Amino acid sequence: NCMGSKYDLYKNTDIYVLELSGKITSVDQKEIDLLQGNIYKLLKEGAKKVIVYQSDRSFQIDSEGFGGLIKLCSELEKKGGEIKFSDTLGSFRKILTKSKLDQRYRLYCSLEDAVKSFSENSE
Repeated sequence: NCMGSKYDLYKNTDIYVLELSGKITSVDQKEIDLLQGNIYKLLKEGAKKVIVYQSDRSFQIDSEGFGGLIKLCSELEKKGGEIKFSDTLGSFRKILTKSKLDQRYRLYCSLEDAVKSFSENSE
């Protein structure tokens, strides 16, 4: 039962996928710390292309966890990177809409679509 966040390079590309599942809320500080740790590592590894992927339909995040994602977005942009979101559903989608992040960043229905969009941009 994988909860929280993890990241990995997408199949032989330079695109990182930050996968979100379970609950990332201040109730469980471990999950917040894990997300922030993963974000720090992504930035340290020099990631330029990141997809935030919701792998779990019932994923929940609160304002503290969401703050970490906002930080990732702004740090990546400062470094000339780009962030996209895929499979955003339920409460996570609502937060993205409420915070107007859905207007600043592209939301994709599938991970494959988000990955493809990076290669379309570079041509």
